Amino acid sequence: MEDENFLLSSGPDAFVSEFSRWSELSPELKVKILRYLPVQTVDSFKFLSKECLSLASRVPTEIYSVYLKKLRYYSLRNRGYVEKSMFLIVNGEEISFADDGSNGCIVERAAEEEKNRGLLPELQPHYPNEIYQSVAMRTFFQLTRNARITKLHVGTRLMDEQLERILEEQPKNTKITCKLLLVSTNDTKFLLKFLPFITPGCALATNTGCIVDPIEFYMDSACFDLAVMRTTPHIQIDDVALAGITDDQLSRVRATRIITRAPRISSCGINHLILQWVNGKRSIIKISLKETRSLDVDSIVEGVDPSYLVSEEELLESRSIRKILELVPCTGFRGGLRNKSGCLLTLDVYTNSCVIFNPYLQHIQWFREAFFS
Repeated sequence: MEDENFLLSSGPDAFVSEFSRWSELSPELKVKILRYLPVQTVDSFKFLSKECLSLASRVPTEIYSVYLKKLRYYSLRNRGYVEKSMFLIVNGEEISFADDGSNGCIVERAAEEEKNRGLLPELQPHYPNEIYQSVAMRTFFQLTRNARITKLHVGTRLMDEQLERILEEQPKNTKITCKLLLVSTNDTKFLLKFLPFITPGCALATNTGCIVDPIEFYMDSACFDLAVMRTTPHIQIDDVALAGITDDQLSRVRATRIITRAPRISSCGINHLILQWVNGKRSIIKISLKETRSLDVDSIVEGVDPSYLVSEEELLESRSIRKILELVPCTGFRGGLRNKSGCLLTLDVYTNSCVIFNPYLQHIQWFREAFFS
């Protein structure tokens, strides 16, 4: 059953005596057997051979964290690696994929107990006819198929032809399920190609992944038409990115938290957002839109019943609200809104930015704290 050339092969101890008749079983029966095994056993099983990985990928599993990123660009500790390389970490199990200098791929796997001493030198499967991005992405999709992932971080600075081809070759029904998704990239094309593989409903953040010399990029408005973007409960887009979200798209996105630079958003788009909330058609915890078009307070609250408007003076009459707002000072216009249920929002409006937030929910942990905790 063991495949010595398998890129994730874990050694010669495959317990052959216990599995002497395994090859005689049908794939369907093998999967049924695997469903009764402990998660840790299934995780170890998938590293035995290509067949084992394929079978284990059909068994629903829980994975806490998955990281797939370019090496030298994202981590200073990897200075010794070749520039053309990626690494994949699944629940602490680290695999590196490096270019061999001839458009092939060398793979190394680090055991948990070997992390402080570097990757295991004896485990270096070689794929002479397959580039490192291809091997890394193929392995990534195999390991995450049918898995429920808590934290998923995928990063690549730019979309090249090889990576684009790999994503296009994936079956259209491929879905990756995660709770928190962080995408590090400078290329909106990668977002458009990768995000359709994500099951809608996860919290989503994007950044460039590079603290030193970050490159500003434009996040195409087409990204906000994707199902995963429309249904996500939280959207946080790094300040280096300009989000192309439009007024119409803003009202279709259902996120309760949105933090982004939004140069195409106007008073009209924010007004639609507020009317949805006032009429009980959406929830809002915090919406922070920066570098918008020129904003006008009267246009933003147009159509709102005057009885639902709260002045800054009325807000400050409440001792608890006053203490909260002292922590978030405003130099522009500040007021409040109530909806039909009596819930309260604070509205801060500046010339080219707007923050709408529930003052009672300021303490709720946000995406980055949740992701890196």
